[in-house]
Amino acid sequence: MLHDELLESQIRLHHARGEYDAAATLVLQGYGAVVMSFLEAKVRSRNVAAEIFSLFSEQLWKGLPSVRWHSGVRGWVFVLARNAMYHYLLARRRWWGRHVPLSDEAAMDLEPEPPSEARSSARAGAEEQVWRLRAELPEADQQLLAMRLTQALPWDEVARLLLPDAHAADQSLVRREAARLRKRFQVVKDRLRQRALEAERGAEA
Repeated sequence: MLHDELLESQIRLHHARGEYDAAATLVLQGYGAVVMSFLEAKVRSRNVAAEIFSLFSEQLWKGLPSVRWHSGVRGWVFVLARNAMYHYLLARRRWWGRHVPLSDEAAMDLEPEPPSEARSSARAGAEEQVWRLRAELPEADQQLLAMRLTQALPWDEVARLLLPDAHAADQSLVRREAARLRKRFQVVKDRLRQRALEAERGAEA
């Protein structure tokens, strides 16, 4: 395997030339094994991890032409892998159809995991309720929650990733955007919490 720095420079070079197939191939060759190991550790199932990896690969090929390299290739790859995992698990949870009262707000910050007998039905139901509500949010709000709650990116980094390329290098603009996103983040969390409480009251009625 190529050293990370050499690998990253070659991926960026292919990307800059518009050689997206070559760039994607290098990403999979260089990071595929570690991404697969990461997914297996998260979902504790090789078969499920393989399905998520397939989704990750599809998103990789589709997303490379529009990617902005404000962070390293490795960081971007793991953001993509996490997003693939969330989308896969959210799709699986939507058909559960259970309506268990939400009693644990901390579930908002948990890594998603497939249901298991080791977890209580109430806990599983609380998490399922949270993820179903999150899935109903606008895509931009889902992305913001993921960047902060699960990826723990610094606010400046979140701002750079979301700003257009032409503005991402302007530090004063980045700071202003980071402040705006902090406020938006709180609004989204409050809205999600309120919707969860409403769902809980509806379940009790």
